[in-house]
Amino acid sequence: MQKIDYNDAYAEVLEVLNYIPMEEYKKIPKSFITFMEENCNEKNEFVYNIALPFEKQNLSENAMDILAMIYRLFLATDQKKKELDRVDKLIMQNEEMQKREKYNPDDLFRNKQSTENDTLTSSANIIVYKKSLFDRIREKIKNLFSGNNNKK
Repeated sequence: MQKIDYNDAYAEVLEVLNYIPMEEYKKIPKSFITFMEENCNEKNEFVYNIALPFEKQNLSENAMDILAMIYRLFLATDQKKKELDRVDKLIMQNEEMQKREKYNPDDLFRNKQSTENDTLTSSANIIVYKKSLFDRIREKIKNLFSGNNNKK
């Protein structure tokens, strides 16, 4: 698993938070702001351009995720939180249905109606069983102790 570096994202988020109304800013816990200030990359050169709409800002994906989390946890109204939860449930249900269609366990062992599968099922496949190395060694040892010196 790859470790994600959020230092640049924290710097971008702090820059964006400088432009929100003070009453909204005060809703964010000071400990969270302090954490970001202590862990941000101070050399990050992101500048929020007030002339551009928010969607056009050149924010990283991690910064967008952090801002979404801040909105959801601290800034959204209870009504908006309920709406977001409902949307999340719908998205999860949709993903579950798509996975179910793609990896349907009911169709797992069912032959599909294609010429490729028909040719595979119509031809006889011979499976050759070969004893494992462990089984062959065990057999040799067993033969040594039983007095049976026949070589196999």
